[in-house]
Amino acid sequence: MSYSQWRLKMLRIVLSCAAISGVLMLASCHNDNSDQKTAQISGKVSSKPIVSVVPIVDSTQNDVPWNLSDELTALVQYRLSQKNKLFLIDLPKVRAQAKKIKDNYNPFGPDLSWAKSVFPNDEYVVFMELIEHEELYLNDRKKPVNTKDCAAELNLGMRIRVIDLRGENPKVVLQELVRDSQFLPKQFTSTNFYQIPWGKENFTTTPLGLAHVEFTKDIASRIEDYILLADKN
Repeated sequence: MSYSQWRLKMLRIVLSCAAISGVLMLASCHNDNSDQKTAQISGKVSSKPIVSVVPIVDSTQNDVPWNLSDELTALVQYRLSQKNKLFLIDLPKVRAQAKKIKDNYNPFGPDLSWAKSVFPNDEYVVFMELIEHEELYLNDRKKPVNTKDCAAELNLGMRIRVIDLRGENPKVVLQELVRDSQFLPKQFTSTNFYQIPWGKENFTTTPLGLAHVEFTKDIASRIEDYILLADKN
């Protein structure tokens, strides 16, 4: 992909990213949907599937100066809330429930018998693990690489598992490894570009911010599609 092609791709999504920047930090704190407020007081009164999105486990060796789990979890939660097809439990409540997950409880293992006791009021619970977040430099020359002169690929990988808690025994309705790769012109690699941190006004228009937005958009779509499909049965 050439630099000009990359710029055209970025321009197509920059407007949607600008909308996210103003509300993303709020997504991890609360949800103003009136149906959800009513349901929190009166129990389940909504026909929407009740879903907890557990904060992402970050298993990477990334060097970003902020909490990558908080950022990507908030992005996924925001994307799902925008569609308004799921009843999302507020993240602070999910975090409190997640603290009950013991060391021997593996969300990606074969034994899920513990899940209903940890999330007793949910119909679905979503677990995610970030396993790759790495910038790989591209070098077409035979001489040793000088990273300042190279473009790069940002490689991302997320493990997802969605568990249906409605039946007597929990069952997996989605288990997938989602990967993505975004081209970074040399002007915007970590070697040459001062990265605006998450939470700042222009973060979502940076190459890294754009990559995260596209990546989590894909993840949220998969989660929503599979939950809605399972909920029909």
